[in-house]
Amino acid sequence: MSTTEPSEDISRVYRFLSQCMQYPDAEWLNHEFLNVLYNLLGTLGAVEEGAAIKKELDSAEDYIEDLQVEYTRLFINGIPHVIAPPYGSIYIDKSLQGAFAGDTLAFYRDKGFGMNDDADLPDHLIHELEFLSLLVEEKDFAGEQEFLNKLFRPWYEKFHSKVTEGTHHPYYRVVVQLIDFLLRRKTKMAFNLTRRKFLQTASLAAASVPLSKVVSANTGVTKAALDTKGTAGDKTVVGGICEMCFWRCQLVGKVRDGRLMKLEGNPKSIDNGTSICARGNAGVKLLYDVDRLKYPLKNVGKRGAPKWKKISWKEALDECGAKLKNTVDKYGPQGICVFPHGSSAKYPMHYFERAVGTHNVSEASFFQCRGIRDTAYLATTGKPPGEKVDMANTKVMFFIGNHLGENVHVSHIKQYIKGLQNGAKLIVADPRFSAAAAKADIWVQIKPGTDTAYMLAIMNYLVKNNKYDKAFVEDYTEGFEEFAEAIKEWTLEKAAKECDIPAGQIKEVAEMLAANAPHVAIHPGRHVSWYGNDFQRQRALACLTGILGAYYVKGGWVPAKGPKVGKVSWAKGEADHTYDLNINHQDGTKQYTNKPPGTPTELIRDCAISGKPYPIKSCVLWGQNPLQTIPNQEKMKDLFLAMDFVMCVDVMPTDATAWADILLPESSYLERYDYIKKGTQWDLSKKHQQFIAARMPLVEPMFERKDQIYITNEIAKRMGNESKIPVQTIEELVDKSLATANLSIEKLKAEDGIHIQPGKDPYGIPEDFTVVLYNEDLVDDGHPGAPTYKAVPDNPEGFARLLYGRTPVHTFNRSQNNVWLHNAMPDNPVWINNEVAAKLGLIDGDTVGFVNSEGVESATTTTVKVTAGIRKDCVYMYHGYGSANPALSIGHGTGVDDQSLITKLAVDPETGCNGMRNNFVKLIKDGRVLDIPA
Repeated sequence: MSTTEPSEDISRVYRFLSQCMQYPDAEWLNHEFLNVLYNLLGTLGAVEEGAAIKKELDSAEDYIEDLQVEYTRLFINGIPHVIAPPYGSIYIDKSLQGAFAGDTLAFYRDKGFGMNDDADLPDHLIHELEFLSLLVEEKDFAGEQEFLNKLFRPWYEKFHSKVTEGTHHPYYRVVVQLIDFLLRRKTKMAFNLTRRKFLQTASLAAASVPLSKVVSANTGVTKAALDTKGTAGDKTVVGGICEMCFWRCQLVGKVRDGRLMKLEGNPKSIDNGTSICARGNAGVKLLYDVDRLKYPLKNVGKRGAPKWKKISWKEALDECGAKLKNTVDKYGPQGICVFPHGSSAKYPMHYFERAVGTHNVSEASFFQCRGIRDTAYLATTGKPPGEKVDMANTKVMFFIGNHLGENVHVSHIKQYIKGLQNGAKLIVADPRFSAAAAKADIWVQIKPGTDTAYMLAIMNYLVKNNKYDKAFVEDYTEGFEEFAEAIKEWTLEKAAKECDIPAGQIKEVAEMLAANAPHVAIHPGRHVSWYGNDFQRQRALACLTGILGAYYVKGGWVPAKGPKVGKVSWAKGEADHTYDLNINHQDGTKQYTNKPPGTPTELIRDCAISGKPYPIKSCVLWGQNPLQTIPNQEKMKDLFLAMDFVMCVDVMPTDATAWADILLPESSYLERYDYIKKGTQWDLSKKHQQFIAARMPLVEPMFERKDQIYITNEIAKRMGNESKIPVQTIEELVDKSLATANLSIEKLKAEDGIHIQPGKDPYGIPEDFTVVLYNEDLVDDGHPGAPTYKAVPDNPEGFARLLYGRTPVHTFNRSQNNVWLHNAMPDNPVWINNEVAAKLGLIDGDTVGFVNSEGVESATTTTVKVTAGIRKDCVYMYHGYGSANPALSIGHGTGVDDQSLITKLAVDPETGCNGMRNNFVKLIKDGRVLDIPA
């Protein structure tokens, strides 16, 4: 670039074009600014381009909002994806905060500049233009040329092309052409002026009014003292707790110049140790996912087909607070329903339950996952079971549909592998040859839905043949005689016929358990919401553990004795059950007597859609994606459409976020404080230790992402509940919780993120522990007192039962947009029995779609996996694929969304939880529907 060109002219134009590319705001994008732009274009001979912009703006009802929507679509959160991310790293490194961003910041610092705290990323187009302006202002033309060649031109051309091809508005097409002209690149616009004359004229045009009126005085790049930040290599930051799944391994981060480079297991951890799984490693890519929510957004389009506009936090919070308060004022607190998920959703969930007073809260982790398990064990042992099985020290592991090795939870897998290495036998009942079945001594290829019959036969055999633990039954159980009487019909032969397995195999399993009792690990499972008869299956697991005497003994079910920390949240008010949908207000009875905390999902959805027994008119989604966690997606969409207001808080643009009116960006688990994990060493036979670890940010949150305490408190203030706020910051919440253990955030940091203290021996049965084999309370509520088999519908002719489960690479839908994990497993091949595939003419790799027994077709396709490792009456696929939201540039439409085919509702009668494996499908290949042979 010629040094003879006046530096003031060049600097002024760089700054003016940087302003052109900032988020549109009436404060600066006014008539004076536009007149400068029009004069500039007129000087260049681009009269038609200026006229096109003026015509578009003059014809708009609100030209600022139109430009804000277009800016959001192009550069922030577009549909079908972000059209033209304005960050160099996206084009060079395929990631936000890539090495390119670090190189850009390093160049700024080399020249004596830095970034303001509230600035965007250093490689954002506006900041690079600001920096060029500052360089030229200092007459550093050599630096300007070097920066343009190394850190601007390499990515700008691609950005320019995407804007030119993707914009719907002439304003942005023209602005990128002006930047081209400034850079002496060829442009499609017929500029009839030399660049030098352009600079002088443009500078005069910009100077014709005070610069402050057309160009913001605030810049992201400012003069700063030279420092050596980032030159000493990576810094290890402690305090990370993973949330790529619920197991929450302890982490350390390798951080360079404020950028997370790598995640590792914390060497001090006695839980996961230095090990983390593929998903844990890929948290880096979640953090810097270009599609992540960055700013508060308002939907100015339709729910389900959104048109997003970036708004301020004040505007977003004002609208959320006003709309939710209006709902409460008009309909009462029961007019709000809440669908939360994850550790960050606890504080807001408690706010709506306790301070606002709504019962209408449904957590997927309970009503579509483990709620049945917990309530069934509570009805049997008085304790929720967790996954507290001492597999490392057992003699036999007994799994019902448990996919260990595919649902990777690091310390749990360590226990499992240690048990196998120590010689433990493994029994797996599963219609599919899972990763666990591949290691089994006995694989029971059971007919889906008949697991309870299988266990009843095992228990009846043990009782009839005096192979149960008589001493334990005598000392620690209730209702044995009634229990034995209730299950006596379940002979080996009857169960074999019902379960479609050999009677001899059931006997073999029973004998193996009896021979090794009480040191047997009867695994309770986790996701157990399968068929609508699941409470009975989970009761059977708890009772089987009891008659084998396998509670609190080495190798059995053993709740490790962990440390205690405080719980700080919104104060509980007096319980008002007037609007509790689970209670019949005529006689006071409960519809679901053993429901988990919250309200069964179907009761909320039915009430919201019908308006009976009362209106529900506002919906809050916080970290939950109910379109892919709850059966019957169309019913969920009907709920959204019935709302006056839908607010959503999330990290990524999931399918459910497309139905929001206001969408708020939450900081991720790597950018915030919150969860406190506590526990013991994973091998209970080793030195007894306890640990406490609090989640701490490894890096600062980027953009305008906020934590749950800030968001909830600000909404509470606007709803008139400020006096009820329990803590002012997320740090205060963590410190108050840790204070019970005489700890604090600072103390934990000083201990490398994890406090370790002496533990307690977990073995030994408490005197007050009782296993209720026959539960009279259940009888009083109209349910069987002993575990009882309830048959599920058989396959309709020509259909296979649809089964689903987890892949070790993904966390359901939450990680589908993660480029590292996507590359490892981009779709979810459907498992088909090899004999069935041969009859249908299918081979490995064929492309198929699906239609279910209710006529619903899958919107996408996947590939075929032909295997002998699945029953002929079933097909199986991994859950979480096939995202419908095109704002996910990687996950959108990849594989098939199994949940879209789960339209037949089944509800567990004791708990109100959904059963999600009672749906049946046929395959579609080349447009032809294939009947599954009997």
